[in-house]
Amino acid sequence: MKRFLKSKWRSIPVGVVSMVLIFALVAGSAFAAYNFWSADVDMEVLEALEIQVDGTDNTWIDGDGYRVVPDGYTFTIPDAHPGESASIHVKVVNVGWADLTASMSYTVASYPAGGATKVTVTSDWTGGQPVAAQGSTEAWVECNVANDAPPGAYTVQIGFNRY
Repeated sequence: MKRFLKSKWRSIPVGVVSMVLIFALVAGSAFAAYNFWSADVDMEVLEALEIQVDGTDNTWIDGDGYRVVPDGYTFTIPDAHPGESASIHVKVVNVGWADLTASMSYTVASYPAGGATKVTVTSDWTGGQPVAAQGSTEAWVECNVANDAPPGAYTVQIGFNRY
């Protein structure tokens, strides 16, 4: 270390100059950047996708034309018989500014004895559908009752997911 501090290049003390520059760099960087102002930003991000259902020609959905359906809504399909299906025309509207993909899943939540697999839901949404920013995508959701479905009350939970 002593040898380095005493070394010279064309009569310039290289070691001493290097040590002074390193010290100045370390000390300068510690004082060069400091926070003189800060603020918090509180924001609430809203869901960009909304579900709309067409009530036209469906006596079991109130109203005509497309309406926004709130989360937790219950559709009542009266008088379904074995072998029948009930159609719900669904439009997923993207009110956001980014393209999103939506998919649908369903669960038969309650059913009479022997009816666990007797009601199914089919739709193009089950595989996922792109929904353009500020756009919409429409598809049918079919609630199908098997030919051998026992009578009773069934509850099918339909969920839309985005990813």
